[in-house]
Amino acid sequence: MAKISKTEEQEQALRDVAAGLKILRKLKEFSDKADQKYSLVVTANSVDGESVRCAFTPDDTIIIDFLKDYKKRLIKRVAKTGADFRIEFDDSEKILLSIDKPQGE
Repeated sequence: MAKISKTEEQEQALRDVAAGLKILRKLKEFSDKADQKYSLVVTANSVDGESVRCAFTPDDTIIIDFLKDYKKRLIKRVAKTGADFRIEFDDSEKILLSIDKPQGE
């Protein structure tokens, strides 16, 4: 029986899409809990082992605006990669990728 050959480029696209969806799920979880006074903790690690941690609350409009912009760009990138490589999304992923419209923000 004939088989479809997968290329490394296709495999990488699938990994990129999966990683993007994982980040989008975390961003959605954070925005869903924004009214519950959760904080977002960002850790920046340097190559020599030093790290800096910052905590942001949903009231910090600068980080929230950044995350909204990042989310929009990530949605576009994941959707485009999916379309370019004919990656099929399940229903929950399709919903996640349509979050670019404000929903109670």
